[in-house]
Amino acid sequence: VGLAALEAGHVPRALAVFRDLLPRVRRVHGTGHEMAITALNNLGLALQHAGDYAGSQRCFKEALALLEPLGGMKEPRYLGTLDNLSETL
Repeated sequence: VGLAALEAGHVPRALAVFRDLLPRVRRVHGTGHEMAITALNNLGLALQHAGDYAGSQRCFKEALALLEPLGGMKEPRYLGTLDNLSETL
């Protein structure tokens, strides 16, 4: 729902979905779980689209830190998240 809202240009709706989803996923699966990392990255994308570059950078940096023990640059999502971060600088 959040990604569909973001793709349709409904940034406030996407932000609401991802802000609600992230703590729920963390509570159920844990902070370092792949679903939590994906939710964090998606929140970062929504914040970026909203123009909150500092907020999106925090999300992407946290996601990168969580991906480090999972293989770092060898982890498939690492480079995509790094690319997302680079677009906020």
